Amino acid sequence: MNAAGWEPGALVLRANLRRQAGPLLSLTVAALIAGFAVTQSQDRWIEIGELLHEAACGYGGAAAVLLASWQGGAEVRSGVDWIHATAVRGVLSQRLAGLASGVLWPLLGYLLAVPVVLLWPFAGQPSHRPPFDAMTVDAASITAVSCLAYLAGRAVPLPVTPFVLVTALLLFEQSPWWTAITHPVEINYTGDALPPSTSDWVPVHPPLWLPWCRALLFIVLAGAAVSLCARCWKTAVVLVAVVGTAALGLDLTQQGSAAISAVNASEMRCAGRPAALCLPKENEGARRRLQPQVDRLAGKLEGVRSAPAYYVVSDQSHRYRDWGADDDPADSGPRVTGIELSADVRSITTHIACQDFCSGLLEGAVLAWLTDTAPDDVLYGGEQLRLVHVLDSLPPGQRTGWLDRYLDAVRSGKALPDLPYGPRWSS
Repeated sequence: MNAAGWEPGALVLRANLRRQAGPLLSLTVAALIAGFAVTQSQDRWIEIGELLHEAACGYGGAAAVLLASWQGGAEVRSGVDWIHATAVRGVLSQRLAGLASGVLWPLLGYLLAVPVVLLWPFAGQPSHRPPFDAMTVDAASITAVSCLAYLAGRAVPLPVTPFVLVTALLLFEQSPWWTAITHPVEINYTGDALPPSTSDWVPVHPPLWLPWCRALLFIVLAGAAVSLCARCWKTAVVLVAVVGTAALGLDLTQQGSAAISAVNASEMRCAGRPAALCLPKENEGARRRLQPQVDRLAGKLEGVRSAPAYYVVSDQSHRYRDWGADDDPADSGPRVTGIELSADVRSITTHIACQDFCSGLLEGAVLAWLTDTAPDDVLYGGEQLRLVHVLDSLPPGQRTGWLDRYLDAVRSGKALPDLPYGPRWSS
């Protein structure tokens, strides 16, 4: 068959093979993705999956945009659309043939990187399981990005378009909207129920069908882009409507669960009264050390409504050590504070009782009283010790009421209430 008998898409694919542009791109993408994932010292599959996700969005997405948009624009600039009007085969099949190179090479690069990462001899055996469902979503997203870039290249057939699109993609990946769209991999939790205010940092276990549904949505979005390229307007409108409706439905029904991997779940176990200590099953061995510290602090704060009812160790609890950055101070539900696995009673108390690392006179006194330790501020040590005695001398009911107002002020950022004088300090 001579070159005149080839369709435009097949010509591009043949040119990529002959010039080794496509295979070289695949190997480059595979090396970048695999290198990014294995050179980081991670000991959990969920973290390795997150690295794969970031690399797939960055390297794989950039390669897909560059190749597919260039290919789409090249077809228009070459003036070969007349072939589609006279060809026996339909426009849709020809568009698929032309798009094949832009989709397959970046996708092949990602698929080559995945087994390398799975078989890589890490220093230790990673815990949990590889997030295969999340990897499927990544592969589907590369396919969708390729099809959209092909459509954009045909819509704006300028040589500079691919580079503008790649730059826009890299900038968009730095924005919070990208995280909201792609749903990064996170540990999610089963087991004992926690208050809704913890959903941002203790995501609930998503249903098994959810990741596969997201992958299907990316495929449908890719189909909509191809239909637009082929000018199948009715099909494109239907597919866009399906994607928009399904995406809106997922957003409304799956709020509070940012995880796209349903195969990586950690069982949360809560125990203790009056405040519960909640630990993932794999960290249950730390309960013997943490439980007495939590119980001691909860005993000091017994009856205080603003005191935490849950002390939670989670994958992201270090980000929310003070009731959660996104928690509404007016929330009437039980209070929750996230603690680190290596926390001690002083660090736990500091993030509850202080606005600014217990640097103030009253904050230092409250910290010393709650932890049963001497004040350690050299400037206010004597005055703080006097306030500790005042707090200790208050009647239990009065002290509980004042602590409730104090913790509420710390949590909401309001001015701290003055400490009332007890019986021994009334004169």
